[in-house]
Amino acid sequence: MQTRFKEARKAGSLNPDLPTIMVSACVLGHEVRFDGGHKKQNYVVNRLSQVVNLVPFCPEAESGLGIPRESIRLVGGPEGLQAIGNRSEIDHTPALQRWSEAFIQSTDPNTINGVILKKGSPSCGLKRVRIYPSTAQGAIPKRDASGLFAQAFTEAFPFMPVSEEGWLNDTNLRESFLIQIFTDFRFKKVCETRSVHALLEFHAKHKFLLMAFSPAGQKKMGRILGAAKEQSWDSLTKAYQQEMIAALRVPPNRKRYSNALQHMAGYVKDIISNAGRQELAKAILLYADRRVSLDVPLSLIRHHSLNPRAPDYLKKQVYLSPYPINAFTEPAGVR
Repeated sequence: MQTRFKEARKAGSLNPDLPTIMVSACVLGHEVRFDGGHKKQNYVVNRLSQVVNLVPFCPEAESGLGIPRESIRLVGGPEGLQAIGNRSEIDHTPALQRWSEAFIQSTDPNTINGVILKKGSPSCGLKRVRIYPSTAQGAIPKRDASGLFAQAFTEAFPFMPVSEEGWLNDTNLRESFLIQIFTDFRFKKVCETRSVHALLEFHAKHKFLLMAFSPAGQKKMGRILGAAKEQSWDSLTKAYQQEMIAALRVPPNRKRYSNALQHMAGYVKDIISNAGRQELAKAILLYADRRVSLDVPLSLIRHHSLNPRAPDYLKKQVYLSPYPINAFTEPAGVR
């Protein structure tokens, strides 16, 4: 894995100023599927690629199963999950496990900010992968497994932002993943400084973003920072990161988002006209009532934050622009 990143950096294909995302190679259009085909996802290739580094990988092809190859299925038995060839019934589990273990051992989580996996894949699928009760002909599968690599990777790196490529077609899930990977990128840049002051600034700038997802989590992260002097840097950042990712994985809803918006509106209420205050209050209420998208009240706050009299604390809030606008083609927000 590290060799892969070193080669990419040496070739100049990784921009250090952008997040780096690992992606199932077939999603990027690489012809590595069992039938020699691909499963190119247009959003990832045409849009996301403009704002992040994308590094492909394929457990099945890279573990020696070949291209093309027979398809495999997951079979659950007394010895756990097995990857069995559909025609030959050869057990490919050892090869996939060896590759996955080597991949994980050579992976530095500080070099990557997220992973996009292929839906339904017996190696890469994150959720609802078919699992058969036996190798018997006509066995009926259930959709309640994870792919062999996906399970091993997420257990090894529980704080890593992860998505299936199909989830990115949903605007809410897409926005959530974008927020996670760009927040992770900013956080890891702060970690490189080994500065408690820089971490405190990071927390201050992300206050309303974190509040929108999990007010309780945001407060807990504040308490972790309050005890910074009692912890080593590594212990501090690990505890903070754990709470940060847990907070950002909470499904967003309009009640929490509206609460964060109202807090932000409080920072501009004294510098805008009465009509402006009424317009902003109405936009937040319409959003809470599911009659407009998040971008409506957020755009108003963003506009008012440009006022020279607006406090710097508000202007610095990441919630105003948590990821590059060209990373998202549809209107963002909870709908």
